[in-house]
Amino acid sequence: MSDATVAKKPRETDDVPVPPTLRKSLKNRHIQLIALGGAIGTGLFYGSSESIQLAGPAILLAYLIGGLAIFLIVRALSEMAVEDPKAGAFSYYATQYWSKRAGFISGWNYWFNYVLVAMVELAVVGSFVNYWFPNIPKWVSAAVFLVAIAALNLMGVNKFGEFEFWFAIIKIVAVLAMIFGGLYVTIGNRSRSRYHDALKQGREIRNLLNSNEKKIKVIVHSIEKDGNEDIYDLEKYDDEIACAQQELSDIAAKKKDAISSFENVTKNIIADEIEGSHKAEIEEKEQKLKEVNNNLAELENSIRQQNIHITDTYGPYLGKEYLDTDKLMELSRIIQAGTASNITEAIEMDKNGEGKPEKN
Repeated sequence: MSDATVAKKPRETDDVPVPPTLRKSLKNRHIQLIALGGAIGTGLFYGSSESIQLAGPAILLAYLIGGLAIFLIVRALSEMAVEDPKAGAFSYYATQYWSKRAGFISGWNYWFNYVLVAMVELAVVGSFVNYWFPNIPKWVSAAVFLVAIAALNLMGVNKFGEFEFWFAIIKIVAVLAMIFGGLYVTIGNRSRSRYHDALKQGREIRNLLNSNEKKIKVIVHSIEKDGNEDIYDLEKYDDEIACAQQELSDIAAKKKDAISSFENVTKNIIADEIEGSHKAEIEEKEQKLKEVNNNLAELENSIRQQNIHITDTYGPYLGKEYLDTDKLMELSRIIQAGTASNITEAIEMDKNGEGKPEKN
């Protein structure tokens, strides 16, 4: 190919302006994390709780089937994008390969769907913020986040990709923390699962009583006002009330046992962890304690031997009465005060009561 046939890049002059061109600003890491973060929406943190509560473990099967359908659709869309890369995505392909009406409906439906999803997510954000900060109204936090998100989208593509990159990392870390936290609660809290039915039944009874609290007050007030229970034929409810009270007592006992078992299991786990991590230090302390006890025993034995020696040596001279510690201290005080010059005089003065301090 000669130089003459190569298309030259136009230069901007006063007469011929250079046409605007697109420039790639997103990096590969931005695209990868935007794809991962886009799959983690608010529904995973907020809406999935109700689904898990209703379906239980079967929610995994529901997610698997839904994920498989989405995978097939996205795979087909990606093949069409590779074969015919045009702006407009699925609305363009619906127009091209189906009909203009299908393309029009799919495009506006996509826009309408994301407008609703954005508003729902802002409302959920308001609920989250209001849960931790009850004094902040939901609409205030929703409005603040709406302005912040709009400002981020009005920035350049590079800044938008950088924000999406870090927000996606936060969502991935949160999901992983919830997964490992759930595994810890499931595996390390087996004792509580045995009383799950009793706790659930107790909550249902409590909720039923709370929901009918006004009706119960009205009925009780009417009975007290009439002053005659026979009119309402309340005797037939005595057995039901007794059974309900017994069930409440059983549930309370089971709840107490569950809490006690949970506390014991938790204490054992914590004790095992502490003992395992500080085993060497505990053994060292026990060895030092043993050495101190041995030294203390030797010291007591030495004191005992010295007492025997003092008794045998000075007993005949001082007398058994003055081998007592308090008496010896008294004799020492008399000698130090200069009242007596030797121990014999101090003993005589003590016997006579001459060297004792005067009482006021």
